[in-house]
Amino acid sequence: MKKLLLLTAIASFSFSSDFEWKFLGLSVASEQVHKNESSTSRALSTQLKLGVQNRDYRVALSYKTDFSKMNEFAVQTDYLFDSFDINDLPARAYVGASLSFIKHKQAKRLMAPGLHTGILVNVSSNIDMDFGYSYKKYRNSDLYRYQNSFLIGFNYFF
Repeated sequence: MKKLLLLTAIASFSFSSDFEWKFLGLSVASEQVHKNESSTSRALSTQLKLGVQNRDYRVALSYKTDFSKMNEFAVQTDYLFDSFDINDLPARAYVGASLSFIKHKQAKRLMAPGLHTGILVNVSSNIDMDFGYSYKKYRNSDLYRYQNSFLIGFNYFF
């Protein structure tokens, strides 16, 4: 119940009038989950993201699945740096933090705080490409320790 209240409060704050643009994102990630000192597993996952953004920040709620074992709901916030150009396309680097709530077939519900970074490339007036890396540390899990992910995605602004 506390988690639901926290997510609701963050979502309410996120969609306030301080944010200029709303976006819907879709991404694909290559993930490496470290189970213990010598065991890792790899998976391909997809993520659907709904968020808001202004000149300096973006906040999003997301759902991610690897279609076999893991489903994840997350809240993330990013700080957006000043823009620069990549082959005449405007781009912005970002850093951020997330809090994920994960349901896995082999484990109970897990919580995983995380950090991420990446580059957003503006390819049209309402579409950004997102190239990113994230790191998550699993809490209270005997099965999993941490996760690394590389993603590519698109954000549509409306």
